[in-house]
Amino acid sequence: MSDYSLLSLMISLIAVLISAVSLIRTGKLHKQQIILNELTEKLSRKQLDNISKAESEKSKTKIFVDLIKENNDYFIRLTNTGNSLAKDVSYEVINDSDNYGYLEPIPIIHPGQSIKFLFAIYFGSPDKYNVKVEWVNSDNSESKDEFFLVV
Repeated sequence: MSDYSLLSLMISLIAVLISAVSLIRTGKLHKQQIILNELTEKLSRKQLDNISKAESEKSKTKIFVDLIKENNDYFIRLTNTGNSLAKDVSYEVINDSDNYGYLEPIPIIHPGQSIKFLFAIYFGSPDKYNVKVEWVNSDNSESKDEFFLVV
């Protein structure tokens, strides 16, 4: 073999070695890029889910129940604290001896609107009540909640 052939062979082997190292590094980098893309995709899906849930929560209605005293009378007050209409709102007051509530569902309670009902408290009445409330959201999904009221 001549010196030029040997030199040419050495240069070719070095070029093959450099190419192999580049290919291995590129492969590792490509795997890392794929993992990064998968994580980015998962994060994007989670963010979209969170945005969707937040939007859905904005359209949900929340009914708050409390017991108020005006002059010598007590009232149960239902307040729509959500951002959308509450439809077909019904409530039931539950204690150990009696269960009672508004017989007909309230057709609509607007956001920020309150409705009061006279609540008969007499001597010997319990001083703690559970109130169950059910309503239909503006997207026609049903919701319910329970409150504990103390006189």
